[in-house]
Amino acid sequence: MNRIEGDCAQLGELLGVTLTTKTWVRTDFATAAELARIRENISALRAAYYTPSSTPDTPDNPLNNWEKFNAAEQILADLYSIYNKNCSAYMRLGEGYAGDQIGVI
Repeated sequence: MNRIEGDCAQLGELLGVTLTTKTWVRTDFATAAELARIRENISALRAAYYTPSSTPDTPDNPLNNWEKFNAAEQILADLYSIYNKNCSAYMRLGEGYAGDQIGVI
């Protein structure tokens, strides 16, 4: 739970999405409202940025099995991967200027 919450918080900061997250302790019990909040966070992040077509859909409530949690973590991993690729992209020679006359290639 802390991994998903932490990933949501980090992506929220990077993408400028306001989310409510929680740091879980061993004695916390995941209520339906908490699981719905996590799903809403993931849905908001997914809506705020591009995801590849291979990214799974946001899982339905309740988040109550490993397949749904794996889908949630895959969404977060894909978002982070695409964000990092976009941040590390740089302009190559002449690529950023449309209409340059550099000759026939």
